[in-house]
Amino acid sequence: MKLDPSGEHAEQVKVVLVEPNGMLRGALRHVLHSIEDIELVGEAGSLVDGLNLIRSFRPGPETVVVVGMESAARAEAFQMIGVVRREFPNTSILVTANRGDSETISRALLFGADSFVPQTEGVTALLGAIRRTASGEMVVNRSDRSSDPMSAVPDPQLTNREIEVLRIAAQGLTARQIARQLGVRERTATTHLSNIYRKLGVSTRMAAVAEATHLGILEGWSPGRASALEGNLHLVRRPSTGRASATR
Repeated sequence: MKLDPSGEHAEQVKVVLVEPNGMLRGALRHVLHSIEDIELVGEAGSLVDGLNLIRSFRPGPETVVVVGMESAARAEAFQMIGVVRREFPNTSILVTANRGDSETISRALLFGADSFVPQTEGVTALLGAIRRTASGEMVVNRSDRSSDPMSAVPDPQLTNREIEVLRIAAQGLTARQIARQLGVRERTATTHLSNIYRKLGVSTRMAAVAEATHLGILEGWSPGRASALEGNLHLVRRPSTGRASATR
């Protein structure tokens, strides 16, 4: 978890990211740091740490709290959303989950979320939803992949090589960097990525990671191995909570 509450660019949308999935959090961090009009001011890897972070940062109306919802902890996520809504009524809340079914969306909105975007829709949809939510819009996207020609006949059986490629891709590396790490041609790496997207029925890297995680394909993958994304974080201990939290 990291915290930088000193953002000085009022024109930027400030984002607090609460995402329990380490790979998704790393991929989103990589993307958000490259967007000029969005500033990632804090991130947490658990709902408890996320709530502590939000209370410490005390977000205002220019902040969007992005909450990643895991299937096994949806009740806890709903409770957290309710607490944030009560304590910070002017802050926007955007929920992401691996599925956007009507029941999940309805409960998220009932507890106080402003917007909902399925993780399978990819990073472009998420960035657009962050901007629109910050401007006061309600964005609600449901999972409906039947209209996606790439997902007409999904076949989630990835080869060991494709799983290796996806794990490396989750670190935010380009196709050229993936090829260099694997010792293959860039075209080979690109072909692997295309096959992964086709088999999982998705069209973006973030969506592929989300879908593979949901299906258990990446089970056992340690987020700590994503050194390309984690190496620039300097963790210190906060005496009050005993949790690793801050970057300077």
